This record gives sequence, C-alpha cells and structure tokens, in this order.
Amino acid sequence: MYLALQVTIFKACQPEFLHDLVLKMRAYIFTPGDLICRKGEVAREMFIIADGILEVISVQCPAVTSVSARAPPLPRRTADVRSVGYSELFSLSRDNVLSAMRDYPEAQVSPSIE
Repeated sequence: MYLALQVTIFKACQPEFLHDLVLKMRAYIFTPGDLICRKGEVAREMFIIADGILEVISVQCPAVTSVSARAPPLPRRTADVRSVGYSELFSLSRDNVLSAMRDYPEAQVSPSIE
C-alpha cells in the first residue's frame, strides 16, 4: 500500500479504498527495450513505476524524455513508452478503479479517470 500512497492522485484517499486498489493491481516486469505502450493506444489502465526507468519516444526525436518512480504519471498515451533497463510496474485498470469507487463513493479520485 505504501506505493499507492506515493501516487499523487491517491494521497488524500481513505486507507480502505487504497487497500482495495492495491489488491486489484497487477505486477509486471519489463526487460531492456520492452515496449510498454504505444502512441494512440486506448488507455484502459494506468501504470505505476515501482522501479526502473522508462523512456518516452516520439517519431520526431528518438527519446523525448524518461520517467521513473519519482515522476508523475503520463496523463494519456501520446507517445510510445519503453523500458530502458529492467523495470517493475504495477497496472491498475480503469474498470477496477471505477469498481472501487462504487464501493467507496466518498473516495477522492481525479475526475479524469471517469
């Protein structure tokens, strides 16, 4: 649950709500060069970086920027994202967030998730 508390949009949430979200998360390990998402994809889940560095790639520039566990999450899929080295990510689907919100309607969650 500590990881969820580090995510800005979850900081003001109730512990019970966060616990429910953490139970719904899926863990992934990516190896160097693995593509995590592609530009234009429908974003059905959000990724939380637990460890590692990801590279945001644009056609115009080979590596636009990189993000790590300390960086804020990308708001939408506007570029390809790949793992630079070994990375550990957690994903949380939109459906799981909405399900948790039904169980905890008083939860403080960003309106962009709906």
